[in-house]
Amino acid sequence: MGVFLTRNVSVDVSGGIPFYVKDKTKGYNPANPGLFSGTTLAQIMPAIIPITVLYHFDNFGPLRPYIGGGVAVGWSFDNRNAFLSDVHVGGSVGPVVQGGVDYMINRDWGVSLDVKKAFNYVEAHSNGLNIPGIPAPVPAETIQHTHFDPWLFSISLLYRFGGGEPLLARY
Repeated sequence: MGVFLTRNVSVDVSGGIPFYVKDKTKGYNPANPGLFSGTTLAQIMPAIIPITVLYHFDNFGPLRPYIGGGVAVGWSFDNRNAFLSDVHVGGSVGPVVQGGVDYMINRDWGVSLDVKKAFNYVEAHSNGLNIPGIPAPVPAETIQHTHFDPWLFSISLLYRFGGGEPLLARY
């Protein structure tokens, strides 16, 4: 959802439908030689809400490219145990950059292609290990530091509400 503050400047808030991703080990870790590369540590359902300020270029006719930046607020809706048990993923706030293009079909309707890149840092904690052959989790506190840097792509249908002047500012 975007709101124009002036003819060229808008504020955009985006959201989407999250899905589960597997948090896996990568490579060999000499501190944990029994933990093989590709072991699923947990499954998480991350969410991110980018809030950006955009500058729209308007000297290309119905084509309006834009660029901008802002912050991305992130958290996890749900965490499922795998090798780790009692997993808790913390929230995060990080920078985000955005670019795209709007194409206005007529005065009120258009389409938009958009890409965002978020740069978030996340910390996760767990209180146990699920080791095959052992019925209960083995108590062990773990802390994981992760960079959550997703690319977000979207295609949108645009509708312009109101008259020719922005509602929040006059230029």
